[in-house]
Parts: sequence; C-alpha cells; structure tokens
Amino acid sequence: GKTVEALSDGQFSANMLVYIVCVGVGCGMVAGSSKILFNVNIIFLILGKYTIACVLTIFSSENFTNIAWDSAGVTTGPVTVPFVLSIGIGFSKAKNAQEGFGILTCASVAPIITVLLTDRLRVIYMKAVNTYLERRRRNNKSIGVQCEMEDREPLL
Repeated sequence: GKTVEALSDGQFSANMLVYIVCVGVGCGMVAGSSKILFNVNIIFLILGKYTIACVLTIFSSENFTNIAWDSAGVTTGPVTVPFVLSIGIGFSKAKNAQEGFGILTCASVAPIITVLLTDRLRVIYMKAVNTYLERRRRNNKSIGVQCEMEDREPLL
C-alpha cells in the first residue's frame, strides 16, 4: 500500500487501489462467465481486453502503468484462484458445459484495465479542475470586492 502511495505521490491511496482492483476482478469474472453462460467465444474476450489494456498503457504514466500491470497478480493469490475457479466449475455444471475455462483469464486482465482507466479519469478530472480554477482566478481579477467594514462596529 505504501509503495503505491509513494509511486503516485499520494494521489492513489492503498484503499483506492484495493477497491479498484476488486471492481476489476468482479468485471472480469462477469465477462469470463459470459463465455460459459452465453457461449461467447473466449478468444474475443481475451484479445479485446488485452488490446484495451495495451492502448490504455500507451496513454498512462509510467508509475500507474507499473501499478496496473502489477495489480493483475492479485488474481493468482491463494484466495482468488480457488474462488474464481469454483465459480467457473459451478457455472459449467449448471449449464452442462464441457469446461469453465476463461473466467480466471478475464479476471486477471480486468484489474489492469480498471487501474489504468482510473488513472486516465484522474488526469481528465485534474485538468478540468485546473481549467475551472484558472477561469475563476481570471474572472475574479476584474471584479472589485470591498472587504472593509462600513460604519459598523465589529461583532466581537
């Protein structure tokens, strides 16, 4: 957590990373489940997700790129793998599918996308805030504001 905060200069907290990676794993599991439940071709899911991740990588800063691609490692942990694979097996049995391949792959790529997308959204937000503040600063220069009290005694 502290490494993430240090690499992002405090703009990306450890809790924020945990939440974003969780959302990514969940979205990846949904996409991977569509292969089993709706017979979606898994190659399109995998290639599409990696294409999105690579394109977002091009436009992201190096620090966030490192954080994002490292966050995919969370899906290889001792808790996530059995959980995701058991969901795949359960869906396969429920749909009488031959196998449940693909959920873990999709769940591994999605955190990369969510972290990189969060970086891009953060940059867009900061640009909008800076533009707003700059316009407000320029507009306030031309307006005279009277800050002196007029014939009244102070309240305190």
